[in-house]
Amino acid sequence: MNWPDINWKYLLIAVGLVLVAAVALMFLPQTLSAKTISAYFSPASKLAPGQSTNLIVEVTNTLGKDISSFDITVKAVNEGIKIGSFQKPTGTIGAGETRRMTVPISLESGLLEGTYLVEIDVSLEDHPFSTRVGLEVKK
Repeated sequence: MNWPDINWKYLLIAVGLVLVAAVALMFLPQTLSAKTISAYFSPASKLAPGQSTNLIVEVTNTLGKDISSFDITVKAVNEGIKIGSFQKPTGTIGAGETRRMTVPISLESGLLEGTYLVEIDVSLEDHPFSTRVGLEVKK
């Protein structure tokens, strides 16, 4: 039986592409699942200087397993925004479960009009996630 001549270069490229696709498919479901951090202002995302609102932060366990620890930090990217104290939920968070926190936000009275950013950093058992939300200041 005669074997056909094989172009090894193309065979290696094809095997490499299959391996890359297999690795990508392992991480794709986690990427396409629910967002880990969702955040919005309530009652309003447009405020005048000196006013206050609440930042609602929802953290979803997207790791595919129950977790027993997570950390959250909320900080103002721009000066003039004050972040109040808030209660971080405790206990185990099941895979796919969401926890909600309310973070008080207040604006200094001398702020100029514009968009001010708040950054939210979450660590789910040492897996970091981060997002920013904008608060519009109008006089």
